[in-house]
Amino acid sequence: MLIIEEKALPTGGFNPQADTKVVSTKEWVIMLLLASIPIVGIVLMFVWAFSPDENENKRNFSKAYLLMTAIGLGLGFIVFLLTFVIIMISSV
Repeated sequence: MLIIEEKALPTGGFNPQADTKVVSTKEWVIMLLLASIPIVGIVLMFVWAFSPDENENKRNFSKAYLLMTAIGLGLGFIVFLLTFVIIMISSV
């Protein structure tokens, strides 16, 4: 009996079954409106970013949105710390 082992070939991140149809303007507007709701927006961005069944364009947008949010929060925290330190030093 001959047993042939099938191995998946590397595709470089390309998924032929991925939903790559164009996201309409209406869908973009709805996404942006939902993303602007404080806690709901972040939760939805995580769901859209890491759901394998979601449209690839929507997933990529959500990942970029989360990355930019993290960068913004990080920079904001650094500015807050620097401002706090400067105020503490100048009040001594």
